[in-house]
Amino acid sequence: MSLSDQLKEQQIYYNKRATEYDKWWFRQDQFDQGDYLKQEDSFNKTAIYEYLAKITSHPCIPQNDDNSKLKLLECASGTGNFTQWFLKEKRFDIRCEEGSNEMIQVLQGKYHDLISQNQFSIHQTDLFSDSFNPLPDCYDVVFLGFFISHIPPSLFQSFFEKCRKALKVGGKIIFVESYYTSRYQTKTHEQKVNNVDLDEKKSDQDYFIKRNLINGESYSIVKIGFTSESIITTFHQNGFVLEKGDTISVNGSFIYGSFTRNQ
Repeated sequence: MSLSDQLKEQQIYYNKRATEYDKWWFRQDQFDQGDYLKQEDSFNKTAIYEYLAKITSHPCIPQNDDNSKLKLLECASGTGNFTQWFLKEKRFDIRCEEGSNEMIQVLQGKYHDLISQNQFSIHQTDLFSDSFNPLPDCYDVVFLGFFISHIPPSLFQSFFEKCRKALKVGGKIIFVESYYTSRYQTKTHEQKVNNVDLDEKKSDQDYFIKRNLINGESYSIVKIGFTSESIITTFHQNGFVLEKGDTISVNGSFIYGSFTRNQ
């Protein structure tokens, strides 16, 4: 099967997972790993939102002289669990690009009232294709929530170059990814732990794993496990740098941080 066909299968998986995605996000039903891990997960999510507040308010991000909103490009917004935070802040002019129309429908249904109060647009876009072509030098922030780990490494250069050009000089690219610890338990939606560590000696095919829907249907998706070192290397190799305010953080559930376009 070609890489293109495999990515189409990955998209089908996320189309079908749209209505059950939030069960995973809130660790409900089949995804419940017990009260202790659920509480820890909630605490770790709060740390991410606090980081988003800090980094998007940092004076290192170019501020518009007319106090207009920061322009934000969110790639792969999914069902909107991070989009909601940006909407509530009311400091952003938000453009979301998401591959799944089913995910878009869930997002729009959940946050209809918030969407109506904000500068907001959402577009169905194949982020691996030429249809993903954001305006250059346009955005203060590019946000990637749980998406980098689904990009085949052979496509890193083309995808990140588009993101880099989309940012204004001094703008931030912010990411959040799952972080896999020794306590991580595989559950209904996966047939193996998703910790295929990034390694330049591996091919795209090495990162495809099997994921299950609740109904038992199985699909192949890309899933890469990042360390602090490998995420820094990935961004550095693709034109981003760590500047003032940028950090990489790891907690029991997530790895997250930011990088800067400096030229």
